[in-house]
Amino acid sequence: MNGDVPRDEHLEADAIRAELQRILASKAFSNAPILSRFLGYIVEHWIGNGDAAPKEYALGVEVLQRGAAFDPDADTIVRVHARRLRARLARYYETEGRDDPIRITLPKGHYRVEVGQHVAADETGPAAPDLSICVLPFANLSDDAEQEYFSDGITEDLITDLGKVSALRVASRNSSFQHKGRAGDTREVARALGVTHVLCGSIRKDHERVRISARLIDGETDNQVWAERYDGDARDIFALNDEISAAIVKALKLYLLPEERRAIGRRRTDNVEAHNLYLMARQLYVTHLEADVRSVRAIVRLCERATQLDPNFAQAWALMAMGYRGLLELGVQADDGAAAVERALALDPGLAEAYATKAYILQVKGALDEAIVQVGIALDLDADSYEANRTAARLAYQLHRFDDAIRHYEKTSRLMQSDLNSPMMLVSCHRATGDLARLHGAAGMALRRADEVLARDPNNPVVIAYSANALAALGEGERAKMRTRRALLLDPDNWNIRYNFACALNAYLDDRAGALDMLEPLLAAITAPLLGYLKDDPDLSSLHADPRYRDMIAAAEARLAACAPPPAAG
Repeated sequence: MNGDVPRDEHLEADAIRAELQRILASKAFSNAPILSRFLGYIVEHWIGNGDAAPKEYALGVEVLQRGAAFDPDADTIVRVHARRLRARLARYYETEGRDDPIRITLPKGHYRVEVGQHVAADETGPAAPDLSICVLPFANLSDDAEQEYFSDGITEDLITDLGKVSALRVASRNSSFQHKGRAGDTREVARALGVTHVLCGSIRKDHERVRISARLIDGETDNQVWAERYDGDARDIFALNDEISAAIVKALKLYLLPEERRAIGRRRTDNVEAHNLYLMARQLYVTHLEADVRSVRAIVRLCERATQLDPNFAQAWALMAMGYRGLLELGVQADDGAAAVERALALDPGLAEAYATKAYILQVKGALDEAIVQVGIALDLDADSYEANRTAARLAYQLHRFDDAIRHYEKTSRLMQSDLNSPMMLVSCHRATGDLARLHGAAGMALRRADEVLARDPNNPVVIAYSANALAALGEGERAKMRTRRALLLDPDNWNIRYNFACALNAYLDDRAGALDMLEPLLAAITAPLLGYLKDDPDLSSLHADPRYRDMIAAAEARLAACAPPPAAG
């Protein structure tokens, strides 16, 4: 097993700074600006001040930009980032930095780094086996295809639980879900992800009963190491998860530290019904359009019920806030979700989804610089968070930072194969960058996903609209128009169906008059946040010089100005 000597006070500052730069340039840190800033600050403090640890207040104000009123006793954000930094450094030295000559660590209990020379494995004895695992998404064998959210939720919980075992490297959710549906090709999956073992299985949920079948496969030999079937009440799903995690640890002959054993049983909520309601709401968020009123209202209802069952369920509060934000954007209600997201952060200051939601609320309000800060925190906390990447993508799209938007939308498309929104946003991004081949690839992905849903739910107007827009991007204008007419017959008042097809008519079907006809009733009732988004949309940019478009925009701006509340007295 590799080891390190205690702090070496004779190490030159230049050597330490060189190690810092290796870390910051690594894959583990290159997309984590806040953690990089945090690490740079505490390393430079160590070089300049020796054993004197930086103050939590200074880190909050100077690194995390919390402002002079920052109170470390009330706001635990510094401790949250310190935990994330410890984990990120550990991962770096397990992978890219395995052979670095110097090690920089952040011990628990303070913010003073320790720096020492690395001792090679052959100098300290034989290395322990390097065990690693990929948890492939469990197949949904339920009669109801809509139960996919349940099987994906079980997979995510297993990834989270096994990730708490320090002796086991676990492939990220992003990596695992890229290989969804490949349980028959475990050796290739193991090779692609560089893991020693693959866990795969299936779930069948029938009313209140659930059956989970799981297999642990040796990635090199393709031999089965362990297999088991679990039958139980759906209300006992957390206990079944714990049994599977414990069985994997035992099969791999791993030793659990006492705190790891306790951590595996610790969850965001212990209420199974609340958890199931949250998973249902999240599936709606993933699969539906950003501004589909009925879906957003359902998200809010489900999360409200979840928080009634468990008032301390931070994830449900954060998703509820996302729903409130959507209703505000559509002009349905005045609550912007800020109170709900602050409740989520008070319950769990390290919840990436809450910071992503906060960023989204700020984006709707036009506070884009503040939104960038908050989404950066979300990504630092969890680079594989679907919510964080989706928010980052939408923000980058509005700012016309299309390369960044593409990177995040590609990740969300991989993380959630039921996501139809992200592939279609990729279509728009690739059009903006002039990459026709990738545009067609993204449109094909969106169409395949939409058609899979329509095969079992042929009258879903939102998905019909997605498929219509994908067909338009692929140049199949008549089929696209036919599907849009059908979607509008099913849901004539759906704002987003009309808006997105206006984009398709203008961007892909060269029908400017048709696009303006589709936009005219929308602009007559549009809200200020959606007007700002529309004016920035690259799919509509060629309309900006059109007199009819300019008249409609001017009328909308005048209506909104007349309805705006008077400024507060100074």
